[in-house]
Amino acid sequence: MQLYNYRILKNHKLSLDNFSLISIDDKTILKIRQWRNKQINILRQSKKISIKDQEKYFKNEILPDTKIISPKNIILAFVKSEKLIGYGGLTNICWKSKRAELAFLLDNKYAGKVEDSEYFFPIFLKLTKILAFKILKLKNIWTETYSIRPQYIKQLELNHYLRTGIVKEKILIDNKYYDSYFHRLSSKKNSLL
Repeated sequence: MQLYNYRILKNHKLSLDNFSLISIDDKTILKIRQWRNKQINILRQSKKISIKDQEKYFKNEILPDTKIISPKNIILAFVKSEKLIGYGGLTNICWKSKRAELAFLLDNKYAGKVEDSEYFFPIFLKLTKILAFKILKLKNIWTETYSIRPQYIKQLELNHYLRTGIVKEKILIDNKYYDSYFHRLSSKKNSLL
């Protein structure tokens, strides 16, 4: 089984309480595909992902990133008490300007539930702050969130992410237009935990 350990991360496990961000493996990759296909309406994804396409993406895009010191993406499994509950990390990393986009998605059985946005997501935000600012020495994390997920927008702002813009009626979901909210977290203005 292929384990995707990042060269840039000396320790492949980052923990807080009983939650961790760890390296993903082939089994996790297939779970990610299922979650993304089920939650396609909240993602920047236009069609369902086949098993072949998912494996190809990870082989061609993510695996090479694990071997270099300045990867474009760092994708990790999100686990609670060693049980896989989601995934996420930092994507579209620009090492020159020291910024990255936040990515996060939970297992379908948790997604959209109260514990998702009020419990799991804030812990994930704390772990990614440590990853971005303490370990990778980035300056900013940014996000794009559709207004169909107001609970996530609320948690971003409760966790010191500054709203930097809104694109009105950007996405059509189930015959209704939703806005796109952009947020940024700076390493200068925020405590790490």
